[in-house]
Amino acid sequence: MQMFLFAAGVGIILVALILNGRERQSYAEFQDRALQREGVTNLADLSLVMADLTAQLTETADKITSDLDKRAGELRELIESARQLASSTIPSGAATAEITASPVSDKERAVRRLAEQGADVLTIARQLNIGKGEVQLILDLMKTKAR
Repeated sequence: MQMFLFAAGVGIILVALILNGRERQSYAEFQDRALQREGVTNLADLSLVMADLTAQLTETADKITSDLDKRAGELRELIESARQLASSTIPSGAATAEITASPVSDKERAVRRLAEQGADVLTIARQLNIGKGEVQLILDLMKTKAR
């Protein structure tokens, strides 16, 4: 039995080595074909292709960086405009009152509707595909708002 297991192990190792050699050969052939498509036949050609690719990557990176910088500036301006608008339109004491009186969402309406129909927390969670904890939180908040 031990001899059989040893022979099977050796066989598996040989198959793995053969397959590994084929994969390496296939990858090397793939690299050769790719270089030939690019017209690379020697090291100097490869160097030129690499320099061209590096230049293209650098140009693309510069464009992306420039675009991101522009968008970041626009976002900063929007944030500042929103701050100025908020500070000029909301009286100082009213800010907290508006935050606590948030509008009811569709999800909250659906939870309320199902609860009023007598559905329990688990049933509501399953029907709306939300967590039981979220349903319970919405119900608790609705009770708090009702007071």
